[in-house]
Amino acid sequence: MEYNEFVEEIRCNVEANLNCDGEVRMLKIMRNNGCELDGLTIVRKGCPGSPTIYLNGYYNQFEAGRSIVSITREVLNTYESGREKLESMAGIFNDFEEIKKRVAYKLVNYEKNKELLQDVPHKRFMNLAVAFYCLIERESNYNATALIHNSHLGLWGVSESEIYSLARKNTPNLLPYRITRIDEVVDIPKDSCREDDMMYILTNDSGINGAASLLYDGVIDEFAERFAADVIVIPSSV
Repeated sequence: MEYNEFVEEIRCNVEANLNCDGEVRMLKIMRNNGCELDGLTIVRKGCPGSPTIYLNGYYNQFEAGRSIVSITREVLNTYESGREKLESMAGIFNDFEEIKKRVAYKLVNYEKNKELLQDVPHKRFMNLAVAFYCLIERESNYNATALIHNSHLGLWGVSESEIYSLARKNTPNLLPYRITRIDEVVDIPKDSCREDDMMYILTNDSGINGAASLLYDGVIDEFAERFAADVIVIPSSV
C-alpha cells in the first residue's frame, strides 16, 4: 500500500469508528528542514478545540507489519486523550492571567470564513483576517489549540485590541519563524535554481498556521534588506 493510500485508509477508518458527531479533516503541515507532515484532526460542534495527530510515523509502523486496525485505535485514543486534556483545561479560560501568555494569532481566508468570523474577534488584513487562539499544548505527535470567541472577551473583560497586542507579542516567541529555500522543500533540480530568482518559504517552527509569520515585526523588511530587493508575498494554505 502506497503512503497516500495509507493516509486515506486511516482517515476512512477513523471516520467509520468515531463515537461522536464529528468531521475528520486532513492538514498538510510544514515542519523543520522542509519536512511535510500529514495531520489528522476531528472537528466537533461545540468542542473548543481539537488535537492534530501526525500520521507519517505510523506508515513506518504499518510497513513493519502493524495493522490498520491497531493504528486506527491508537489514533482515536490519542484524539480522545488530547480532547479530554483540552476539556480538563477548560477551567483556565476563567483565568486570564494564565490565558494571556498562550494567546496567538493566525491568518484565515476572510471570504471562506465569514460566518465563523461573526463569532470571533478578528482584524482584517487585505483579503485575509487575523484570528486569535490559545496554544494549549504542543507535543511531538499533536498540537492542541482553542479558538478565541467573542464570548471569551466578555468573560475576561478585555477588548479585541488587547487580545491583538498580546498575540502580537506572544506569537513570535511561541512560534518562531523560519525561512527556507523552496528547493530544500520541493524536489527541484539544483542547477535550475538561481539565487536571483529563488523562491523562499516563510513559516513557523511548528509548520502550523505558518502564514501568520509574515505579520511578525521586521521579518519581511529584514528579508528584503538582506537581498536589497522588493519582495512579493504569496500566502499559501490560507
